[in-house]
Amino acid sequence: RGLAIANGLATGLSEDPYVMVLAAIDECVRNLVCVGADPQRIALLDNFCWPSCNDSRRMGELVRAAEAAYDGALAYRAPFISGKDSLNNQFTAGDGTTIEIPPTLLISGMGVVPDVSRCVTMDAKSAGNHLVIVGKIGSRLDGSHYEMLFGPAEDRQVPVTDLERGPLIARRVHAAIAEDLVASAHDCSDGGLLVAAAEMAMAGGLGLDLETVEPASCFSEEPSRYLLEVAPTKLRSVRAHLDGVPSVVLGSFNDSGRLTIRPPGSEPWTGRTMPTALILTAPGINCDRELGHAFELAGATAEPVHLNQLLREPALIDRFDLIGLPGGFSYGDAVGAGRIAAALIRQRLYPAFVSAIERGVPIIAPCNGFQIAVQVGLLPGPDPGAAWPPSPPRPVVALAPNASARFVDRWCGIEIPPETRCIWTQGIEVDGERAVLPVAHGEGRFLAGADDGLDRLARTGLVAVRYRAGDNPNGSAGDVAGICDASGLVLGLMPHPERFTRWTQHPRWTRLDGSWLSSDPLGLAMFRNAVAHVGEPTGAAPPR
Repeated sequence: RGLAIANGLATGLSEDPYVMVLAAIDECVRNLVCVGADPQRIALLDNFCWPSCNDSRRMGELVRAAEAAYDGALAYRAPFISGKDSLNNQFTAGDGTTIEIPPTLLISGMGVVPDVSRCVTMDAKSAGNHLVIVGKIGSRLDGSHYEMLFGPAEDRQVPVTDLERGPLIARRVHAAIAEDLVASAHDCSDGGLLVAAAEMAMAGGLGLDLETVEPASCFSEEPSRYLLEVAPTKLRSVRAHLDGVPSVVLGSFNDSGRLTIRPPGSEPWTGRTMPTALILTAPGINCDRELGHAFELAGATAEPVHLNQLLREPALIDRFDLIGLPGGFSYGDAVGAGRIAAALIRQRLYPAFVSAIERGVPIIAPCNGFQIAVQVGLLPGPDPGAAWPPSPPRPVVALAPNASARFVDRWCGIEIPPETRCIWTQGIEVDGERAVLPVAHGEGRFLAGADDGLDRLARTGLVAVRYRAGDNPNGSAGDVAGICDASGLVLGLMPHPERFTRWTQHPRWTRLDGSWLSSDPLGLAMFRNAVAHVGEPTGAAPPR
């Protein structure tokens, strides 16, 4: 025998402490049941963290929470055996403003596992097994974080735990697990069905094809729901144990490594090849994965290729539709930022990169990649009509140490010149707090060598990104944050657009006006521009 330990927390529902506490108890019970604990042998603990208990409203909320704990303990037959409280969690600032924590009750639970050698884990085990949801599927964003934060108050559907259905479902799921009918189990809570299903597939290194899911139900956070992996030969027996509670086969696990959603009645995915991005890797480069992820969010696939492999086979570049030169510290920046990587590329790969640009391949080079692209001669680029095969031009711009002589790591305001010819930033309209990108560099001060170099870059539309006036982190001339080549395909910039592809990455995302959700974050918009410019893939993607 063993002891399973879990917890439940639902502070997103704190507008009604009664609903919040029941949801936390239900989540704790589900976590215990999913590993094989007997729901008839569970004990609970409470941890109250509450603000301003001298305030009558806050005290009333605390009473509601205690009533929910009482009702939940009776319904689930799970006694509270201990707990603690931390009350009056608030702070009064010097101006008299009082800052309060949200009313919070953490539920912890312990359950007896009859045989620890038969515990069930949440990682998917085998391709071909079905994914079954037990409990209400939901057809709205019921209880989702989005619904609670941004949905109109009058339309919110707060998920209330059913104190009869919740314990019943827990017992039925436990019975199926106890009979070795379930290969893996996971509670469906924060983020909803799609998050839980993805976690199961990723943990098992498998793909998942969801075939009977309405899009809105992917994010519903209804309580009392479980995801079970069931072998086809055991599905009938599992359904017999689940008699009387809703259950639906959502799809099947596979070996694809991808999660695919096909709403009811849709055509099967045809497997059309997406544009493929080459992500250059080399010793010291450490932003390759996030750069590849940004391409994938924008609708492309990403393939890491080591610089040594490209040096041996320059023709590999011809297979790709997009190229990314990531940030980091290539070769340790041992003799200067980007110099070793740039020297290798100038010597062996420059014609292949120029050929890719002539073929219409967009190239992005953030931070250390920008330093490399400048020293290679890709930016501002060769003179139009240069002889073929081309020779790397002499660099006419540079990225010098920051004027502060310090490494800078922060978010900066960004402006996009309307006259730019850069396909990555063209047409993007952002302003205010949304027009920001993170920077992290020690050598990012942009300098143009010739007397009129900076004016010429601006006049010909080669300035792609500027720092907002007064927010220049490194002393760059003309507030230049990034430039493009004459084709508009090659973008080099010191900020990291690949680090702003989700609104939750914004440093103040919880305080932005909800209208920002209708547009893409600035970084993702850049990658979408490039993928849209490519359209149908032009190269033959290398095998994954």
